[in-house]
Amino acid sequence: FFSTYMCRLQHLMRHLASIPKSLALQTRHAPTFHWGICRSFSTETVLPERPMVKRVTTRKLQEMKEQKVPISVLTAYDYTTAMLLDSGGVDCILVGDSASNVMAGHETTLPMTLDQMIYHAQCVVRGVRRALVIVDLPFGAYQGNTLEALNSAIRVMKETGAHAVKVEGGQQVSAAIERIISAGIPVMGHLGLTPQSINKFGSYKVRARDMGEQH
Repeated sequence: FFSTYMCRLQHLMRHLASIPKSLALQTRHAPTFHWGICRSFSTETVLPERPMVKRVTTRKLQEMKEQKVPISVLTAYDYTTAMLLDSGGVDCILVGDSASNVMAGHETTLPMTLDQMIYHAQCVVRGVRRALVIVDLPFGAYQGNTLEALNSAIRVMKETGAHAVKVEGGQQVSAAIERIISAGIPVMGHLGLTPQSINKFGSYKVRARDMGEQH
């Protein structure tokens, strides 16, 4: 997870180097980017007024999908990274439970709690003006029963200001997804690499490549 996170930052820094000056940080000494590393900022660095932009919504994402327009999604766990991604034009920002690995140093995502996810999501939302923010429901926050799943999703939406939640799994969590959606909360599905099931599968392997596993 850490190597993936650093790779994303490298790509981000290369992208930011091409952003017009009007969107760049205004400093007496402009930062220079080399292979994803920002060398230095002046101690007098100030953040410019960020222009008002039209918010990305679930409806906008549906339109982009229908028009076959690529949708960009990157992960952030903190205010600064979220602000950089949002200024760079990323459509969706995921507050992932991989913060357990990347930020807290745990071996898996399982130790992440709902309170911790809410904290990281609050930080991210403060740095975003355009992107749609999606928050992972952590392990143990939705598997017990549909009411638990709904209550977890409601807490995320009320306490963070995020725009959607994400859950791992297929048919086994469909009832929870339906109940969350019934409350007006958008849900992003998650198949493929499912870190919350590491102890079930024994490895980080992409699954759900065939129709059987997708259900």
